[in-house]
Amino acid sequence: MLKKLDVVLSEGMHSHCAVVHSNKIFVFGGLNSTMTPLSSSFFITTTLEKWVLNDFELSPPLPPGYGMAGCVKDDNILLVGGIWQFDANSFIVINIRNGIWMRYRLESPGCNSSQLLMCNHTCHCIDDTVLVIGGGGNCFSFGTHLNLHLHKIDFC
Repeated sequence: MLKKLDVVLSEGMHSHCAVVHSNKIFVFGGLNSTMTPLSSSFFITTTLEKWVLNDFELSPPLPPGYGMAGCVKDDNILLVGGIWQFDANSFIVINIRNGIWMRYRLESPGCNSSQLLMCNHTCHCIDDTVLVIGGGGNCFSFGTHLNLHLHKIDFC
């Protein structure tokens, strides 16, 4: 049964990224009702009886972005791909303990990076590897493109 909780977001959103670490659900970015990219970062703490919305202060604050996938490795959240003001073929590592993040460019030897769309995909942390599955999208300029290969990111 679906039940509405007493947690109210500051605004509605879609195309955001949400990942779970311990008893917290971390939420990043997305698009609001006017399709404006968001720079939001917050977490929801959970217990059996109560759900609480909390700000997650990042340093520096994340730029607006959407369409990224995320996974958790130890005390780090990885946001892979997405649509940002910088190159989409990148990933961000956020330290959960201190909120500091770094962006890394994804190098793809032997792969034309303009043919790799890192949006509408999933990513999964397995040991020291991040597996990226699927992705792609539609554009009025170039039509539909879907990623046909699995991609992996070595995270050590």
